[in-house]
Amino acid sequence: MALLLQMLMGSSLAAMVSPLEQAIAEYEQENYEEALVILQTLRASEEGDRLAYYLALTSLEMGKTAEALTYFEEAERLGMRSEPLYQGLAESALVLEDYVAAMKWLEEGERAGVSGGELLYLKGRVLAREKRYAEALETLELVKGLSDEKMVQVDYLKAQIYAAESRFDLASQALQSVVLGAPESDLAESAREYQRQFAQMSKEQRFWRGMLQLGYLLDSNAVAEPKDGLPGLPDAKDQALTSRLRLELPARPYGDWIFSARYSLDALTYQDNETGNQNIQSLSIAPGYRFNALTATLPVTYTYQVRAGEGYEEGYALTPTLSYSLQEHQLLQLSAGFSTRMMLFDYANAQTEELESREGERYSATLGYFYLYGQGRGILGARYEFSDENTDGLHWNNRGHRLSLSAVIPLSQTLNFDLAGDLFFQEFTERNKIYDQDRSDASKMVSAGVSWEFVPQSRLFARYQYFRCDSNIFLYEYRRELTSFGVEFTF
Repeated sequence: MALLLQMLMGSSLAAMVSPLEQAIAEYEQENYEEALVILQTLRASEEGDRLAYYLALTSLEMGKTAEALTYFEEAERLGMRSEPLYQGLAESALVLEDYVAAMKWLEEGERAGVSGGELLYLKGRVLAREKRYAEALETLELVKGLSDEKMVQVDYLKAQIYAAESRFDLASQALQSVVLGAPESDLAESAREYQRQFAQMSKEQRFWRGMLQLGYLLDSNAVAEPKDGLPGLPDAKDQALTSRLRLELPARPYGDWIFSARYSLDALTYQDNETGNQNIQSLSIAPGYRFNALTATLPVTYTYQVRAGEGYEEGYALTPTLSYSLQEHQLLQLSAGFSTRMMLFDYANAQTEELESREGERYSATLGYFYLYGQGRGILGARYEFSDENTDGLHWNNRGHRLSLSAVIPLSQTLNFDLAGDLFFQEFTERNKIYDQDRSDASKMVSAGVSWEFVPQSRLFARYQYFRCDSNIFLYEYRRELTSFGVEFTF
């Protein structure tokens, strides 16, 4: 009798529960499929902000983030205003990598008078994804009143931001807060590992760094002999010693400002062709500023070249550059260039200078795309450049189109392989007065190289390059092969 009474009372109570409350109960008991069936059946005949909200929560639990966002938006449209709603809206958009929408919903929440630590934490995450690091850190400092578990996540996000800015000491401090806040958690274990890595990186991070390279070169055409030969030229084949020294201040952030500088010295000394010996020095500085995912830099470069022991040329270059992070591993780069070249030797006579002087100005515009992979060690790149060179010598005025492809392929932790290709088409704007022809050149270059780090900061390298220039004027048509190998030290 008691059992029958209990069944009747249960049946009566169930009849009093609305379908929406029954769906909510199923959701809270983690019966998501049953909850979804009831909620979708209800939505076919009615609307409601609470109905839409629980449809969103259920869809989210079932991994249907895009659908969840649609239901969250419906709940907001139907009048719901709450911190969990705007949290769901922003977090769903963030998962879908729609950072603009995520920020929009966080700002809508602020306008609706909804605030709280969860929303500030989400805002910090969105700003960090957009690489607005200074704003992200300012926002995270305002996060208060969350559970200890959530505050640990806030500290962990701070550490990630500091690491992205190469501020490894501050990143380690933030990770220490994670360890102290939840010492037994998986997050704390991850924090300890990163602390060890950041400590080493902080130790290795120097204000400046350098590279010294020593090599041996086999050159099949050291005098740029035309393909069909030219009487009176010395033997085209030669060998040379090469060296390169580079000192640089790596790009370092100063808030949103960045700055880098580099000095390089390249030397080439042939065994027989002394006129081909050269020494090139360059000094460049590159101030810049970061606008979220966009970075603007202004490299300024001075170059001085010596050939056969005599001053040959010097030049200045200004290259304003915009770099935009399309995604975490993709970079789009746009630059404009202006450079000057001044020849430092005397021509044989005034007529030769009038026709052959390469002194002048060069203008260029470049568009490049780069894809990074293998933890940043591998790079795939493509670049197009348009150039317009105006020289004092009539024979060297030209417009050019250059297409370059490159790849760095990490084969192991210590072994890298690289490939590059280059096509350069030039149309010379003045008719050649000596040959009475309009000159047109098509230059090609391919190269392949390998480098092996046999001990830390020391590499052996080998490289093969093939150059081919086709021209309708025989003097400028040549073939050339370079084979080089040597050793490189970084410090």
